[in-house]
Amino acid sequence: MVYKLYPPYIEGTLPAFCLSYDSSNTAIKGATIEVPFTPNSSVGDNEVAGLMLRMRTASTGSYLFAPIPSASFSASKGIATFILTADQAKMLNEG
Repeated sequence: MVYKLYPPYIEGTLPAFCLSYDSSNTAIKGATIEVPFTPNSSVGDNEVAGLMLRMRTASTGSYLFAPIPSASFSASKGIATFILTADQAKMLNEG
């Protein structure tokens, strides 16, 4: 069987992220990123198994970490949720 990649259309700037901290508010536990998207109209909802997030730096274009699979996504709502580990979240800059 042939698999094809049909990326969603993402308009504008991706949303900000929120880091989560431990109870002492000193150590990063991870981060959650919700990405809005418009599904490709040539692909049915039941044909999508999930989405992947790839992040790279603006200055060098190098990827920060391996692609992250979506924790959940809703084509009807147009939202994909990605959960980053503490190590991945530490690579992001707040502000």
